Amino acid sequence: MVLTALTMPERRLNADGVILVAPAVWSRADMPLSYRAALFLGANLLPDMILSNSAASHVVTIVPSDNVPMLRALGRDPLFQKQTRIGTLYGLVNLMDEARTAPDAITAAPPVLFLYGAHDQIIPANPTQAVIGALQSKQAVPLTIRHYEHGYHMLLRDLDGATVDQGVADWIFAQQKPG
Repeated sequence: MVLTALTMPERRLNADGVILVAPAVWSRADMPLSYRAALFLGANLLPDMILSNSAASHVVTIVPSDNVPMLRALGRDPLFQKQTRIGTLYGLVNLMDEARTAPDAITAAPPVLFLYGAHDQIIPANPTQAVIGALQSKQAVPLTIRHYEHGYHMLLRDLDGATVDQGVADWIFAQQKPG
């Protein structure tokens, strides 16, 4: 969503900087045809059908973090969303489509810190690298990239989250203007 906001000069973000933590940039164009077809059919035929990520479903094994105690706590948290409608997922993918192509339309932006982990299983590496490349090609976008070898999708909550936190803090302090 933040990447998309950077494309709207008429709604210029009043920000001194932008921090993108494992941004959701996995668009339909990057997905296998089977994923796109299932999403389209589900959203149009069964939009209210509930999808669950419960441990009982074992269909997909995706590890969002190496911080197992935190993941277990989220599993027990009644406020953490464990189910979603297909129609909601369809809307999320719409937002990811916009974010994936946003760098092409950015003409100016505040400094951007882009963080991603080598073990991110939520957002694949190819779309992430494509967005980084597109942002790097924009001379009007001051870009800092931080790649975490031990990082997963939930970088700030991973076991090495303190390192990520420190990197974010250092970047913020470096952006401060004297005076």
